[in-house]
Amino acid sequence: KEELVKEGANFVSDTDTEVISQLLNKAILSGLQPVEAILDVVNKINGSFAICAIFKDFGNLLIGVKNKSPLVVGYGKSAPVCISDPPTWSILLVFFRYANRKDEIFS
Repeated sequence: KEELVKEGANFVSDTDTEVISQLLNKAILSGLQPVEAILDVVNKINGSFAICAIFKDFGNLLIGVKNKSPLVVGYGKSAPVCISDPPTWSILLVFFRYANRKDEIFS
C-alpha cells in the first residue's frame, strides 16, 4: 500500500480489498491484459484471498482467482456470479464450479 501511496494512489479505506483493486487498476493502466493483470496482482499479495473482478473495458469479462479462501464461479438466474460465502451458493446459483487452485482462473 505504501508504494501505491508514494505513486499518488488515493485510498478511502484501510481494507485489503481496496489495495487489491488499486494494484489491479495499476496493472491494467500499464497495458496488461486482464488475465495478465490478475496474475500480476496475485504474485504481489500473500495470504488467503478470493478475488473476483469485472473488466468493463473488456466486454464485462469476469475473472476469479483464489488462494485458500473459498470461491465459486457460477451462473445466477441472469448473469455469471462469483461468490466466496458458502451459505449463499445454493441460494443464488443455478450452476456452479468450485475453484481448486491458486492459479485457476475462470473467465
